[in-house]
Amino acid sequence: MRYKICVSLFAVAALLCAIASGAVAKPGSKPNGPWVTPNQNISLEAFHDYEELTARLMKIEKSSKGLVEIEEAGVTGGERSIWLVKIGDPANPPVLIFTQQHGDEPHGTEAALDLIKFLGAGSAQARKILDELYVLIIPRVNPDGAEIPTRGNADFTAPPRNSGQCPAAGGSDPNGKGIFSTEFRGTGIYSWDINRYHWPVWEESWQYLCNVDDNGDPVYPSNPVPESQAVLDTYNLYLPIWA
Repeated sequence: MRYKICVSLFAVAALLCAIASGAVAKPGSKPNGPWVTPNQNISLEAFHDYEELTARLMKIEKSSKGLVEIEEAGVTGGERSIWLVKIGDPANPPVLIFTQQHGDEPHGTEAALDLIKFLGAGSAQARKILDELYVLIIPRVNPDGAEIPTRGNADFTAPPRNSGQCPAAGGSDPNGKGIFSTEFRGTGIYSWDINRYHWPVWEESWQYLCNVDDNGDPVYPSNPVPESQAVLDTYNLYLPIWA
């Protein structure tokens, strides 16, 4: 099944096929880009900003003759919509693709847009996929971070990174907080690193167990990262066969 998908999507979806076939970067590798670095001299005009992305998606939905449906998967701290694009027949097995959890990694969103446009056109080649699968795509998980751009979600109330695992969560670091945040361009302010907050059960997360106040109550009784929660909610709602 996955091989057939990759053959059908050709060059525009090479990145997405790599995800589907398991060709992903080693967890410890750095960088896991490509990303836009603070000192990099680069024009971002070729990438869609939030308004352009929204307009493009709505245009594709309108022209797809019912093949594409767009809904709001969640809302960011900056009150931007996190768009979920649903393509094909809901009776088919769902698959989920999501991109740009890090705001300074815009390339996946552009590939996802090409993929949405290709599938939404309903060509014979696209139908080979849509006859078998219900394709769900979140083309930009992190619209706030994409606007700056910054790796994190631009919620600068996040504490500094302290990813040590505390004893309450099964670790051995007495000062561990399990906090995954990212510093904004050496300024000493931090925002949440979205792709570290996909805990299926929040009460089992390091962030919940390792951060308590003087009364022993959790500092983060619920997931503080709305973008991550939007991905989780989408997954739990549609239960894709792969993501």
